[in-house]
Amino acid sequence: MLFSSPVSELEDFGVFFVVVCLFTSFSIVYMFVFFTGELPKWTLIQEKSEPKASPATVHMCGECGMDFPEKDKLEEHRETHWKPFACPDCGKRFKHNKSVKMHMRLHSGDLPYLCSECGKTCVTMEMLKKHKLTHTGEKNYHCDQCGRAFLQSYNLNLHLKTHTGERSFLCSICGKRYSRADTLKVHLRVHTGENPYACKICGKCFYYYQGYQAHVKIHDKKPKTSMRTLGRPKQQLIVVNKQ
Repeated sequence: MLFSSPVSELEDFGVFFVVVCLFTSFSIVYMFVFFTGELPKWTLIQEKSEPKASPATVHMCGECGMDFPEKDKLEEHRETHWKPFACPDCGKRFKHNKSVKMHMRLHSGDLPYLCSECGKTCVTMEMLKKHKLTHTGEKNYHCDQCGRAFLQSYNLNLHLKTHTGERSFLCSICGKRYSRADTLKVHLRVHTGENPYACKICGKCFYYYQGYQAHVKIHDKKPKTSMRTLGRPKQQLIVVNKQ
């Protein structure tokens, strides 16, 4: 008795399946032509895939690192960095010529506004008013989120970013974000290796001012003189004369 292998049985089944499919297809075409008199127009339907999201384009300011979603917003922001007037003594730049003249009083010593509390002199009356707040402790700008008070509105606006999480200043090297331009400027020194603050005593350099200040205090500390003798006291031999 002969037995067919499983492989041959699968092959026979495959041939039978193909024949049935062809017969069914021809039957469908024949029935369609018989009733309509036209050949069917077969169309291949391709499943549409979801469109891939394009990466977001960010326009970043080369001066401060602040980024904007639109290019025109970046152009408007760049105008804030445009400072055509420079101080002839130190090179500091300003937006208006009037600001340069006020700044030059610092070099000439022309400071007409005197604080009656500490004797500090200021360039303008507005600066003197802000300075006097440090003596009175008056803080008129309050945070509506936590109630914290500030001397100036500028400091309040910076504080509000801690509640909103806004970090508009982007590091172009590592992608780290900051809420203030001056903080980003200090961070960039980590990448550039710039250490502008050097100790005059030992020469050690720092990239941020707070670290430099903490280091200088080490030299100002005087060594404490110990009032106790070091080590264990020597034992003395005492001779007792019994009488």
